[in-house]
Amino acid sequence: MGVTLTSAIVSSARNAVTHRRNCQQLAEHVRVIDKLLGKLKSTDLINLPAVKEPLDGLEEALKKAVELVDSCRDNSCLYMVAMGWTVVYQFRHIQHEIDRYLRLVPLISLVHEFRMQVGTLLVRLIYNVLTIIVMNILHSFLLNFVLRIKKVSLII
Repeated sequence: MGVTLTSAIVSSARNAVTHRRNCQQLAEHVRVIDKLLGKLKSTDLINLPAVKEPLDGLEEALKKAVELVDSCRDNSCLYMVAMGWTVVYQFRHIQHEIDRYLRLVPLISLVHEFRMQVGTLLVRLIYNVLTIIVMNILHSFLLNFVLRIKKVSLII
């Protein structure tokens, strides 16, 4: 989610002429979401298609939110009164769309947690295999060393 979309929504909500309360509620919601998703975007998960697609959908929903809040700022009061319930419906629709994409974030977190667990297990497995290999090499080396010492002591 781009900082520009969030700041555009917050800025337009402050200057909204009509539906100011709806605009400000939407802006506050988007501001909180932006902070939470900022951490997600700082991970390597953002490159996974399963993560990128929902975040792209969220960004599209935010673009619609910018347009709606801008319309509350730019259109005349008479026009907005005439559109009344249609605008209220649009706020509800956009809020629902944003929330729908946000519901996917816990799934994204589960994917991340799974990847971390698999990574940890893989590191442990590699460590254990390398430990066994090194122990076998040391065992062979010590066995050969002891056999050579015995040969040398038999010769002497």
